[in-house]
Amino acid sequence: MLLKKSASFNFADARWDVLAASHPTIYGILAHGVPDGGAAKDRYTQLMEKRPTVLACLLNIATAMEGIHLPVGNPLQYFKELIWDDTMAEDRFFGYADPALYDQVKLAAAQGEFAANRALLFSHRRD
Repeated sequence: MLLKKSASFNFADARWDVLAASHPTIYGILAHGVPDGGAAKDRYTQLMEKRPTVLACLLNIATAMEGIHLPVGNPLQYFKELIWDDTMAEDRFFGYADPALYDQVKLAAAQGEFAANRALLFSHRRD
């Protein structure tokens, strides 16, 4: 896909107040660890303004996590808190999750919920 050189992110549907209503689980994770809502909103706004590619990554991964069905819930429901530091990047972020997530993923895999991607399995094969 080709983008204009002047392309930019549009977070209109991800404004703090909109996010609270449309994605309460993501909103809760973003707000966790801050004593008052104003500080959480400020932290989020700073990320949006100063590091939009990082916010886009975070929202994309969180949305994908919401779409993964585990025996009980989805991975995002086990996520507790983000680590708000310089390790947040355009392709990753770190945080804390309930250890029960590990068991849920193992159980889902044992039930055949995850399939191997054969293209990836053979793309790195050496002959």
